[in-house]
Amino acid sequence: MIDPNKPKIGGFQLTDFVQAGSRHAAKTVADQKSLYLNQDGPAWFYYGPLYVGLRAAVNATDPQATLDRVVKQAEAVDLSKGLAYAEATRGFMKLRPSKATGVPVKPASWSEGDLTVDMRNMLGLRQPKGELLYVAAYAKKPTLTPDAADTLLYLMETVVDQALPGAIPVVWDLQRGKQFKLASNTNRAGLEGYVRGQAAAYLVAWKHAA
Repeated sequence: MIDPNKPKIGGFQLTDFVQAGSRHAAKTVADQKSLYLNQDGPAWFYYGPLYVGLRAAVNATDPQATLDRVVKQAEAVDLSKGLAYAEATRGFMKLRPSKATGVPVKPASWSEGDLTVDMRNMLGLRQPKGELLYVAAYAKKPTLTPDAADTLLYLMETVVDQALPGAIPVVWDLQRGKQFKLASNTNRAGLEGYVRGQAAAYLVAWKHAA
């Protein structure tokens, strides 16, 4: 049962909030709340078939053919959706390490106060030499900002032992074909304070949203 006072959102939704900046943050949360309380299901299902396709592609004999089918199915429903999927799959093929294979990722979540952030649609990859990657594939059109990428990377690093122990968290901006990682010298304490502050601000905006 949905509790409107204790929202459960995805990592990408908190990322969208950070991306929006102070001017548009309240509208972003209001839109997300409206969709969250919609009994027909949240609109972030827009990318649901894409993420299913990405998971299938990592272990497919022909990953490009697998993704082409996903794009064609999206095009049949909505041309603009098909174009968005096509751009995302191009970025995925560019960023996917050669000969990497998919590995299962366990559910994981992070919380701050009454806000729970579920790490949805994360991918697990094993590279040929055994290194594991815990991947957030960001598919939306707006360019991912460093602050937004760092927010998502912090969340991933915090939960990686739940989701895929020993893996390196990475964020892929699929539309740009760009990868983000946290630098070894990143001030983790400072980043934690920033993300928790963003989560608290999200909750305030949520409680005031109609």
